[in-house]
Amino acid sequence: MSETNTAALAAPYTHRIGKVTFRVSSFGNPNGTKSATEMLVQMMEHQLRENHSDKEEESA
Repeated sequence: MSETNTAALAAPYTHRIGKVTFRVSSFGNPNGTKSATEMLVQMMEHQLRENHSDKEEESA
């Protein structure tokens, strides 16, 4: 298994709503080759392909 080095991008943000506390932290990979936008587009393309193939299987 490979090890990924990460670096904190900002201090964690904590927000409480009622009894629930949300803690958001952000990390980056200094060895990464894709921008955040490229990764989001890739994830959306993957999901579209999965949804399309699911619909084709249902209609078959």
